Amino acid sequence: MLFMLTTSDAGVLKTVDRLAGDEDKELLLISDAVYLAREAMAEVLSGHSIDEVYAEEAALAKRGIKPSSTCETVDMDRIVEIVLNSQKLIQL
Repeated sequence: MLFMLTTSDAGVLKTVDRLAGDEDKELLLISDAVYLAREAMAEVLSGHSIDEVYAEEAALAKRGIKPSSTCETVDMDRIVEIVLNSQKLIQL
């Protein structure tokens, strides 16, 4: 299940857990949500059993954020591919 996040509020991860249940979870971080891609947040994300984390390249650059090694930086073409390949997409 793919969750597209636009907020930097880590509290939304509890909602992700509830909605995903036992399904695999992927996060696509866009806009201000890329703050969750920082190294300081890697441990928080790992505590939620997130399988894949993607962060929008342009949003990272605009905010001067270097993502953690557990996060894949993606451009718009890759974002479109991820969204189209997802079976379920939820935007939070």
